[in-house]
Amino acid sequence: MAGLLGVSAQITPTVEDISLQGAAITQTYVPGTADIIETNISNVSLNLFRTYQNASYVAAGIGVRNTGRGTISLRLPHNTDLIDAWLYWKILNSTAGIHDNEITVNGIRVTGTQIGSGPSPCWAGNGSTYRANINSVVQSTDDGRSSGFTIGGMSTLITDGRSPWDAFSLPAAEDVGLIIVFNNTQTQNFTDRVIIFDGYSEHNGGMTAFQVPEGTNMYSSIIGDGQVIGVQPYIKSVSFRDRPGVVPINLQNVTLNGVAPSITSRSTYQGSLSDVDTFILPSTALPGATLIWNLANDCVAYDALVFQGQVNTTNTTQPNVTSMSLTLGTIP
Repeated sequence: MAGLLGVSAQITPTVEDISLQGAAITQTYVPGTADIIETNISNVSLNLFRTYQNASYVAAGIGVRNTGRGTISLRLPHNTDLIDAWLYWKILNSTAGIHDNEITVNGIRVTGTQIGSGPSPCWAGNGSTYRANINSVVQSTDDGRSSGFTIGGMSTLITDGRSPWDAFSLPAAEDVGLIIVFNNTQTQNFTDRVIIFDGYSEHNGGMTAFQVPEGTNMYSSIIGDGQVIGVQPYIKSVSFRDRPGVVPINLQNVTLNGVAPSITSRSTYQGSLSDVDTFILPSTALPGATLIWNLANDCVAYDALVFQGQVNTTNTTQPNVTSMSLTLGTIP
Protein backbone atom coordinates (compact mmCIF):
# COMPACT_ATOMS: atom_id res chain seq x y z
CA MET A 1 0.00 0.00 0.00
CA ALA A 2 1.37 3.40 -0.97
CA GLY A 3 2.82 5.44 1.84
CA LEU A 4 3.22 2.46 4.17
CA LEU A 5 5.71 -0.29 4.84
CA GLY A 6 4.72 -3.81 5.84
CA VAL A 7 2.87 -4.12 9.15
CA SER A 8 3.84 -6.86 11.59
CA ALA A 9 0.95 -9.02 12.70
CA GLN A 10 1.80 -9.11 16.40
CA ILE A 11 3.97 -7.19 18.85
CA THR A 12 5.54 -9.04 21.76
CA PRO A 13 7.48 -7.53 24.68
CA THR A 14 11.18 -7.38 23.89
CA VAL A 15 14.37 -5.84 25.17
CA GLU A 16 16.32 -3.95 22.51
CA ASP A 17 19.66 -2.16 22.57
CA ILE A 18 20.41 0.95 20.57
CA SER A 19 23.42 3.21 20.28
CA LEU A 20 22.72 6.90 19.83
CA GLN A 21 25.36 9.57 20.44
CA GLY A 22 27.58 6.75 21.70
CA ALA A 23 25.32 5.92 24.66
CA ALA A 24 23.91 2.39 24.82
CA ILE A 25 20.36 2.10 26.13
CA THR A 26 18.49 -0.98 27.26
CA GLN A 27 14.74 -0.66 27.62
CA THR A 28 11.96 -3.18 28.10
CA TYR A 29 9.03 -2.58 25.80
CA VAL A 30 5.56 -3.03 27.27
CA PRO A 31 2.89 -2.84 24.54
CA GLY A 32 0.86 0.34 24.78
CA THR A 33 3.14 2.08 27.26
CA ALA A 34 6.43 2.94 25.58
CA ASP A 35 8.44 2.93 22.39
CA ILE A 36 9.80 -0.12 20.68
CA ILE A 37 13.50 0.71 20.81
CA GLU A 38 15.08 -0.54 17.59
CA THR A 39 18.48 -0.56 15.98
CA ASN A 40 16.92 1.02 12.88
CA ILE A 41 17.48 4.71 13.68
CA SER A 42 17.87 7.36 11.00
CA ASN A 43 18.85 10.95 11.72
CA VAL A 44 16.50 13.73 10.67
CA SER A 45 18.49 15.99 8.36
CA LEU A 46 17.29 19.61 8.28
CA ASN A 47 19.16 22.90 8.05
CA LEU A 48 19.31 25.74 10.54
CA PHE A 49 17.10 28.53 9.17
CA ARG A 50 16.51 31.22 11.77
CA THR A 51 17.25 31.99 15.42
CA TYR A 52 15.16 34.51 17.37
CA GLN A 53 16.07 35.91 20.78
CA ASN A 54 13.44 37.02 23.33
CA ALA A 55 10.58 35.44 21.41
CA SER A 56 7.90 32.75 21.39
CA TYR A 57 5.90 31.00 18.66
CA VAL A 58 2.71 29.16 17.71
CA ALA A 59 2.36 26.54 14.97
CA ALA A 60 -0.45 24.71 13.16
CA GLY A 61 -1.16 23.10 9.80
CA ILE A 62 -3.49 21.14 7.54
CA GLY A 63 -3.45 18.22 5.12
CA VAL A 64 -4.32 19.10 1.54
CA ARG A 65 -3.99 15.82 -0.36
CA ASN A 66 -6.60 15.57 -3.11
CA THR A 67 -8.05 18.96 -2.16
CA GLY A 68 -5.31 21.58 -2.39
CA ARG A 69 -7.20 23.76 0.06
CA GLY A 70 -8.24 24.17 3.69
CA THR A 71 -8.05 26.50 6.69
CA ILE A 72 -5.21 26.71 9.20
CA SER A 73 -6.69 27.54 12.61
CA LEU A 74 -4.03 29.77 14.12
CA ARG A 75 -3.88 33.33 15.40
CA LEU A 76 -1.32 35.74 16.77
CA PRO A 77 -1.83 35.90 20.56
CA HIS A 78 -3.26 39.13 21.98
CA ASN A 79 -0.85 41.73 23.37
CA THR A 80 1.98 40.43 21.22
CA ASP A 81 3.88 41.78 18.23
CA LEU A 82 4.50 39.80 15.05
CA ILE A 83 8.14 39.10 14.22
CA ASP A 84 7.80 36.60 11.37
CA ALA A 85 5.24 34.23 9.87
CA TRP A 86 6.65 31.32 7.85
CA LEU A 87 4.45 29.14 5.65
CA TYR A 88 5.64 25.68 4.58
CA TRP A 89 4.11 23.33 2.03
CA LYS A 90 5.07 20.11 0.28
CA ILE A 91 4.26 19.00 -3.28
CA LEU A 92 4.81 15.54 -4.78
CA ASN A 93 5.68 15.59 -8.48
CA SER A 94 7.85 13.72 -10.97
CA THR A 95 10.05 16.82 -11.07
CA ALA A 96 9.45 20.20 -9.46
CA GLY A 97 6.75 21.96 -11.49
CA ILE A 98 6.77 25.65 -12.42
CA HIS A 99 3.69 26.30 -10.27
CA ASP A 100 4.57 24.05 -7.32
CA ASN A 101 5.98 27.06 -5.45
CA GLU A 102 2.67 28.96 -5.65
CA ILE A 103 -0.11 29.07 -3.06
CA THR A 104 -2.85 31.45 -1.94
CA VAL A 105 -3.42 32.59 1.65
CA ASN A 106 -6.71 34.39 2.31
CA GLY A 107 -6.96 34.87 -1.44
CA ILE A 108 -3.53 36.50 -1.74
CA ARG A 109 -1.08 34.85 -4.13
CA VAL A 110 2.18 33.86 -2.44
CA THR A 111 5.34 32.56 -4.13
CA GLY A 112 7.66 30.36 -2.11
CA THR A 113 11.25 29.19 -2.32
CA GLN A 114 12.13 25.52 -2.73
CA ILE A 115 14.20 24.62 0.35
CA GLY A 116 14.58 20.87 -0.04
CA SER A 117 13.64 17.82 -2.07
CA GLY A 118 14.03 14.07 -2.11
CA PRO A 119 12.19 10.79 -2.58
CA SER A 120 8.48 10.93 -1.88
CA PRO A 121 7.35 9.23 1.35
CA CYS A 122 6.48 5.92 -0.32
CA TRP A 123 4.35 7.40 -3.10
CA ALA A 124 5.25 7.89 -6.77
CA GLY A 125 7.45 10.78 -7.81
CA ASN A 126 9.56 13.01 -5.59
CA GLY A 127 8.80 15.54 -2.87
CA SER A 128 9.75 19.20 -2.50
CA THR A 129 9.30 21.57 0.45
CA TYR A 130 8.58 25.26 -0.13
CA ARG A 131 8.78 28.17 2.29
CA ALA A 132 7.39 31.71 2.14
CA ASN A 133 7.26 34.67 4.50
CA ILE A 134 3.63 35.82 4.88
CA ASN A 135 4.06 38.71 7.33
CA SER A 136 2.04 41.03 5.11
CA VAL A 137 -0.82 38.53 4.89
CA VAL A 138 -0.90 38.03 8.65
CA GLN A 139 -0.83 41.77 9.31
CA SER A 140 -3.64 42.40 6.82
CA THR A 141 -5.88 39.81 8.51
CA ASP A 142 -7.10 41.69 11.58
CA ASP A 143 -3.44 42.16 12.46
CA GLY A 144 -3.05 38.37 12.62
CA ARG A 145 -5.69 37.86 15.30
CA SER A 146 -8.43 36.34 13.17
CA SER A 147 -9.40 32.70 13.62
CA GLY A 148 -7.66 31.24 10.61
CA PHE A 149 -5.88 31.41 7.27
CA THR A 150 -7.59 30.03 4.16
CA ILE A 151 -5.26 28.03 1.91
CA GLY A 152 -5.81 27.40 -1.81
CA GLY A 153 -4.32 27.70 -5.28
CA MET A 154 -1.97 24.76 -4.83
CA SER A 155 -0.41 22.59 -7.52
CA THR A 156 -2.49 19.42 -7.31
CA LEU A 157 -4.27 17.42 -10.02
CA ILE A 158 -7.03 15.89 -7.88
CA THR A 159 -9.19 18.37 -5.95
CA ASP A 160 -12.43 16.48 -5.21
CA GLY A 161 -11.35 15.21 -1.79
CA ARG A 162 -11.23 11.51 -2.61
CA SER A 163 -9.26 9.24 -0.31
CA PRO A 164 -5.55 9.20 -1.25
CA TRP A 165 -5.75 5.41 -1.29
CA ASP A 166 -8.55 5.51 -3.87
CA ALA A 167 -7.09 8.14 -6.20
CA PHE A 168 -3.54 9.34 -6.74
CA SER A 169 -2.04 11.46 -9.52
CA LEU A 170 0.87 13.85 -9.83
CA PRO A 171 1.23 16.64 -8.93
CA ALA A 172 -0.15 16.01 -5.45
CA ALA A 173 -0.21 18.55 -2.63
CA GLU A 174 0.69 17.02 0.73
CA ASP A 175 0.66 19.41 3.67
CA VAL A 176 0.77 23.05 4.72
CA GLY A 177 2.23 24.30 8.01
CA LEU A 178 2.49 27.77 9.53
CA ILE A 179 4.90 29.05 12.21
CA ILE A 180 4.24 32.49 13.72
CA VAL A 181 7.06 34.00 15.81
CA PHE A 182 6.22 36.89 18.12
CA ASN A 183 7.26 38.98 21.13
CA ASN A 184 6.06 42.07 23.01
CA THR A 185 8.16 45.15 22.38
CA GLN A 186 6.41 47.15 25.11
CA THR A 187 6.80 44.83 28.09
CA GLN A 188 9.89 42.90 26.92
CA ASN A 189 8.62 39.88 28.85
CA PHE A 190 9.86 37.20 26.45
CA THR A 191 13.22 35.71 27.37
CA ASP A 192 13.23 32.46 25.37
CA ARG A 193 15.09 31.66 22.18
CA VAL A 194 13.22 30.25 19.16
CA ILE A 195 15.12 28.18 16.59
CA ILE A 196 13.73 26.93 13.26
CA PHE A 197 15.23 24.10 11.21
CA ASP A 198 13.74 23.26 7.83
CA GLY A 199 14.24 21.46 4.52
CA TYR A 200 13.16 18.00 3.39
CA SER A 201 13.96 14.80 5.28
CA GLU A 202 12.18 11.61 4.18
CA HIS A 203 12.11 8.42 6.26
CA ASN A 204 10.72 4.96 5.49
CA GLY A 205 9.54 3.76 8.87
CA GLY A 206 11.64 2.71 11.83
CA MET A 207 13.01 5.27 14.28
CA THR A 208 14.04 8.85 13.57
CA ALA A 209 16.09 10.96 15.96
CA PHE A 210 17.26 14.54 16.21
CA GLN A 211 19.29 16.46 18.74
CA VAL A 212 17.54 19.15 20.77
CA PRO A 213 19.20 22.54 21.36
CA GLU A 214 20.18 22.94 25.00
CA GLY A 215 17.56 24.73 27.08
CA THR A 216 14.61 23.61 24.92
CA ASN A 217 11.35 23.18 26.80
CA MET A 218 8.88 23.14 23.87
CA TYR A 219 9.04 22.04 20.26
CA SER A 220 6.81 21.55 17.22
CA SER A 221 7.18 19.40 14.12
CA ILE A 222 5.70 19.93 10.65
CA ILE A 223 5.45 16.49 9.06
CA GLY A 224 3.91 15.38 5.78
CA ASP A 225 2.38 11.96 5.11
CA GLY A 226 1.29 11.07 8.63
CA GLN A 227 -1.62 8.76 7.95
CA VAL A 228 -3.89 5.91 8.85
CA ILE A 229 -4.82 2.66 7.16
CA GLY A 230 -8.48 2.65 6.24
CA VAL A 231 -10.36 4.05 9.22
CA GLN A 232 -7.95 2.99 11.97
CA PRO A 233 -5.76 5.63 13.66
CA TYR A 234 -2.07 5.01 12.99
CA ILE A 235 -0.15 5.48 16.23
CA LYS A 236 3.41 6.67 16.58
CA SER A 237 5.19 7.46 19.82
CA VAL A 238 7.62 10.20 20.77
CA SER A 239 10.38 9.85 23.35
CA PHE A 240 12.58 12.52 24.91
CA ARG A 241 16.03 12.00 26.41
CA ASP A 242 17.17 15.12 28.25
CA ARG A 243 20.85 14.06 28.21
CA PRO A 244 22.98 11.22 26.80
CA GLY A 245 23.10 7.87 28.56
CA VAL A 246 19.63 7.79 30.11
CA VAL A 247 16.49 5.90 29.14
CA PRO A 248 14.18 8.05 26.98
CA ILE A 249 10.93 9.28 28.52
CA ASN A 250 7.86 8.40 26.47
CA LEU A 251 6.01 11.68 25.94
CA GLN A 252 2.79 10.40 24.41
CA ASN A 253 1.36 8.42 21.55
CA VAL A 254 0.66 10.54 18.49
CA THR A 255 -2.04 9.75 15.96
CA LEU A 256 -0.85 10.87 12.55
CA ASN A 257 -4.24 11.31 10.97
CA GLY A 258 -5.80 10.80 7.59
CA VAL A 259 -9.44 10.26 8.41
CA ALA A 260 -12.50 12.39 9.14
CA PRO A 261 -13.03 13.77 12.67
CA SER A 262 -16.15 11.59 12.98
CA ILE A 263 -13.91 8.53 12.90
CA THR A 264 -11.29 9.70 15.37
CA SER A 265 -11.86 12.03 18.30
CA ARG A 266 -8.30 13.35 18.30
CA SER A 267 -8.51 17.12 18.50
CA THR A 268 -5.44 17.69 16.33
CA TYR A 269 -7.06 16.26 13.21
CA GLN A 270 -5.69 18.29 10.33
CA GLY A 271 -6.71 16.39 7.23
CA SER A 272 -5.19 13.61 5.25
CA LEU A 273 -1.43 13.08 5.27
CA SER A 274 -0.31 15.95 7.48
CA ASP A 275 0.36 16.70 11.14
CA VAL A 276 1.74 19.61 13.13
CA ASP A 277 2.21 18.56 16.74
CA THR A 278 3.55 20.62 19.64
CA PHE A 279 5.08 19.10 22.77
CA ILE A 280 5.90 20.63 26.14
CA LEU A 281 8.96 18.71 27.30
CA PRO A 282 8.94 17.16 30.80
CA SER A 283 12.37 18.62 31.58
CA THR A 284 14.67 21.20 30.06
CA ALA A 285 17.04 19.81 27.46
CA LEU A 286 20.63 19.39 28.62
CA PRO A 287 23.63 19.12 26.25
CA GLY A 288 23.17 16.13 23.96
CA ALA A 289 19.41 15.81 24.51
CA THR A 290 17.53 13.97 21.77
CA LEU A 291 13.98 13.36 20.60
CA ILE A 292 13.12 9.99 19.06
CA TRP A 293 10.06 9.34 16.89
CA ASN A 294 8.96 5.73 16.48
CA LEU A 295 7.41 5.79 13.01
CA ALA A 296 6.65 2.06 13.17
CA ASN A 297 6.03 1.07 9.53
CA ASP A 298 4.94 4.43 8.16
CA CYS A 299 6.76 6.73 5.74
CA VAL A 300 6.98 10.46 6.48
CA ALA A 301 8.82 13.57 5.33
CA TYR A 302 9.81 16.35 7.74
CA ASP A 303 9.39 19.96 6.55
CA ALA A 304 10.40 21.88 9.67
CA LEU A 305 11.15 21.63 13.38
CA VAL A 306 10.92 24.59 15.75
CA PHE A 307 12.34 24.75 19.28
CA GLN A 308 11.82 27.19 22.15
CA GLY A 309 13.72 27.45 25.42
CA GLN A 310 16.06 29.33 27.71
CA VAL A 311 19.66 29.98 26.73
CA ASN A 312 22.20 29.04 29.41
CA THR A 313 24.26 32.22 29.40
CA THR A 314 26.53 30.94 32.18
CA ASN A 315 27.83 28.14 29.97
CA THR A 316 29.61 29.81 27.09
CA THR A 317 30.84 26.49 25.69
CA GLN A 318 27.43 24.81 25.48
CA PRO A 319 27.02 22.74 22.31
CA ASN A 320 24.33 23.68 19.82
CA VAL A 321 23.23 22.12 16.57
CA THR A 322 23.57 23.61 13.11
CA SER A 323 21.63 20.79 11.49
CA MET A 324 19.30 18.08 12.67
CA SER A 325 21.76 15.33 11.78
CA LEU A 326 23.19 15.25 15.31
CA THR A 327 26.22 17.31 14.33
CA LEU A 328 27.43 20.07 16.64
CA GLY A 329 28.27 23.64 15.81
CA THR A 330 27.37 27.19 16.75
CA ILE A 331 24.03 28.93 16.41
CA PRO A 332 24.50 32.64 15.67
